Amino acid sequence: MIEADLAIIGGGPAGISIARALRGRGPQIALIEGGGLEPSKASQDLYQGEMVTKYRGEMDANYLTNTRLRYFGGSSNHWSGWCRPLDAADFQQRDWVPDSGWPITRADLQPWYLRAAKLVSIKPLVEDLHRWSTSTRPPMKLPPPVRTRLFHYSAPPTRFAHTYRKDITSSPDIALHLNTSLIRLVAGAGGVTSAECVGPDGKPVQVKARAFVLATGGIENARQLLISGLGNDHDLVGRYFMEHPNAMRAGRMVVGGASMDLYGGIQRDPVLGGRSRGILTLDPSFREQQRLLNACLYLWKFDEGPRDELEQSMGELAHELALMAGLDVLEQPLSGAVIGIGEQRPNRDSRVTLGDDKDALGQPRARVDWRLTDEDADSLRQTIRHVGHTLGSAHTGMISVRMSKSQPWKRTRGGAHHMGTTRMHASADKGVVDANCRVHGLANLYIAGSSVFPTSGFANPTLTILALALRLSEHLSGELSP
Repeated sequence: MIEADLAIIGGGPAGISIARALRGRGPQIALIEGGGLEPSKASQDLYQGEMVTKYRGEMDANYLTNTRLRYFGGSSNHWSGWCRPLDAADFQQRDWVPDSGWPITRADLQPWYLRAAKLVSIKPLVEDLHRWSTSTRPPMKLPPPVRTRLFHYSAPPTRFAHTYRKDITSSPDIALHLNTSLIRLVAGAGGVTSAECVGPDGKPVQVKARAFVLATGGIENARQLLISGLGNDHDLVGRYFMEHPNAMRAGRMVVGGASMDLYGGIQRDPVLGGRSRGILTLDPSFREQQRLLNACLYLWKFDEGPRDELEQSMGELAHELALMAGLDVLEQPLSGAVIGIGEQRPNRDSRVTLGDDKDALGQPRARVDWRLTDEDADSLRQTIRHVGHTLGSAHTGMISVRMSKSQPWKRTRGGAHHMGTTRMHASADKGVVDANCRVHGLANLYIAGSSVFPTSGFANPTLTILALALRLSEHLSGELSP
């Protein structure tokens, strides 16, 4: 038997961050990790499941294993390091986005974002470009409604197992249990009484604690609750599964009058330090007026010249417009692919359920049915069109939109971001967890990770996962104090 004040199920970035934040603050912590210190085929096979959606070759059954890693450190072991907070508008209820709105605000999370930035070794969050400088020319000066914003990069990407392993293993307050797999959570009157696990020797292990945190990822959190029969009084567990649709080669952009240093790749800021990439977004007020979801565009594989006849004509026109406007022009127009990252509208029918197949532990495997809609595609397509119109009116460049109305998701993949399946809401009939990430109806069970996101925005979820985990650790510190 394992006994502790707090049992954290899952040794990924969220679980490690919560345990680390509570060191020396009183609670005895059991950190339960299903995998070992290194990857293994047997452990990874437990993440096999059924992927119903097939937008492209990437969206097949291997999605569940390719986008998750089942060993200490979790998916941070292959994380690419993209960091950005959600926008303030992402937390707000929007009348044109059903089921939108968080019970907390961006301001509530801001102090935790700043602490999260330190965990992944990025500079203090810089969102206004007047504090950013490029090594050559400044960013494009574009009129509203287009804005240049930044992604920051944890470089090299923080591997939580490597970076924070010593903090975990050397703490007298934390007991790390590897190769210990959760079978089910057992609840009594008002709360969870124990976690039934299988230890590294294959024998049953019972975990008892005053409080439990489920931190096993956006798919697995829902799967474990469904297996345990907990938190699902209103049939919400597993629903509202969200990804970030990445529309690959959604257009071609030709620029005839601006430096693309910031937009065409990752750049180091010579003043502030750190590494960033420029992205193009629309003003929140304009999105509200046009009833659009949030989205951003970034650019990929810039060349010294356009590749086809259409792009050649676009480049020549962009070059001439820039000359006429008196802008600093490039000797040769640049061209590149436009990648669109969209927010997905919350969709009750996009969901994680239990499949018919069983894993090696006898547990039902996950079944993921990711459902994008024509509305999601149209919003992203309209964003690209508005950015292109603004580039043209500013005599800076042009965009040829290549998202087809007849096949809007033909060249689309997910960002490997699993969100929304245990969504946060103040009311139990609209969410699985409350504002403190506590499962409604269970006094001592909490969820950590992007499964609690009610909406996704377009930003990669890691930084928000960490901010919420640190905020939860503060709440638990109060709850578990003597």
